[in-house]
Amino acid sequence: MSQLWWNRTRCLLLLRGCAIVAAACALSACSGVQIGYRHADIFLSWKVNEYFDLDPAQDAMVKPAIAAALAWHRRTELPEYVQLLQTVQGKLKAKVAPEDVHWFDDQTKMRTRAAITQLAIEGAPILATVTPAQVIQLEQRLVKDNETFFDKYARGTVEKQQGRRAKRFIENAEYWVGGLTDAQKDAIEKIVAETPTRYARQLEERKRIQSEFVALLREKNTPATIVPKLKAWIANWDAGRSPAFVEIVKVSNDQLERMTLAVTDSMTPSQRQHAQEQLQSYIDTMNELVKESAGKA
Repeated sequence: MSQLWWNRTRCLLLLRGCAIVAAACALSACSGVQIGYRHADIFLSWKVNEYFDLDPAQDAMVKPAIAAALAWHRRTELPEYVQLLQTVQGKLKAKVAPEDVHWFDDQTKMRTRAAITQLAIEGAPILATVTPAQVIQLEQRLVKDNETFFDKYARGTVEKQQGRRAKRFIENAEYWVGGLTDAQKDAIEKIVAETPTRYARQLEERKRIQSEFVALLREKNTPATIVPKLKAWIANWDAGRSPAFVEIVKVSNDQLERMTLAVTDSMTPSQRQHAQEQLQSYIDTMNELVKESAGKA
């Protein structure tokens, strides 16, 4: 039930977006996890070029940097995901408590930030060489990303945004537990309708983080000096959040917790079994990927 418990805000600036590709291949509700993970290097190389339009020298640096980041992820992070999901399996055998949801949220935040930091370290030599023209290319691509975010989440009336949010949650929940009952769907829709969405504020927050990243790239950087800058920025990027965004995040997280508990508190035996089987399929896949990685070491 990782996607049900983990519906984290995804910033589309390059560092975070690329890092989450690696994490999401293991934790998101996507089909073909092994296929996606094994081809993550191709996807990430394409995304880096899409954002920066790399020159030949930079392009030659991308593949080994991504390979190093993914090797670290398989070796260090996938075993952590296995333990995490095994713990979730155990928690789903009993009544899920609010503190269980908080625990999972904290764990996924920690794992995601670790992946972002490692990718930043591996990518630092490339980021230190970006030109002013490439920074402009990045800014233009981020504008398009923000337009896509607005169209997908923030367009339309509050009621329409709430309807889409409820629909997404229901679809994610049904992936993990199978079909929901009418009563479960009604409970989710009622909870969503009680509070406004956070998408407008979230778009502002995305732009703030993107602007900080762009400013960092415009500084005079070397591979040695950019690493501590990136680490400090990643560790503290929540510090610049506006009070309004902090408040709406609290409201949204409370809503997500209530929706999650509305499902877990009313799970039927077949739904509970479906969730256990889905989790086990991810655990088995991750263990296989870890074994493959160990065999190549």
